[in-house]
Amino acid sequence: PSPGDEVELSVEEVEELVLARLSLLRAAEDARKRSVGGGEGSGAVGIVRQALRMAERELDLHVPTSARGDPRTPARRVRDEASHYLLRLAMSSSGEMRNWFLARECELLGMRLQGTTVHVTLAALAESDGPIVHPLSDQELESLRSDLEMVSRGPRRERPGDGVARHYKVAWEEVSGLVQRRLVVLKG
Repeated sequence: PSPGDEVELSVEEVEELVLARLSLLRAAEDARKRSVGGGEGSGAVGIVRQALRMAERELDLHVPTSARGDPRTPARRVRDEASHYLLRLAMSSSGEMRNWFLARECELLGMRLQGTTVHVTLAALAESDGPIVHPLSDQELESLRSDLEMVSRGPRRERPGDGVARHYKVAWEEVSGLVQRRLVVLKG
């Protein structure tokens, strides 16, 4: 199926997809609670990522990024997207449910993106309804260098040693989480 194609699902399939997605997101929440104090440290993040990967495979919601040519990939992608949107609809009845859903989906997306290259991530964003992302030109990078270093380092962080950080232009309303955590440079 291509983007915009209609997908017909039976009531049983809708129910199964919603329950599978909910189980996947609950696996992340349960793993965080079991990790040391339920915190956000690197150990807890690793435990949550491992739980998500295992649950994705068990629930058949895993979409491999390197499965080019695999005839199962389009069906897996439809299954993954349908489960996301169906559960999103089901969780829209209260602010608390929406916040829980959004936090878990952000974790899932972060885990999926961590295992890919920048090129795969940018290609996925380009073919989705995601934010439009443009790499900074050398001239833009140079004009923003001091601001970017301050954001990268933060007030109490050491200077980064490798200098390999990549910077991109994105509409600020598309990255509200980064704006909220003050991990962006805003220019008008």
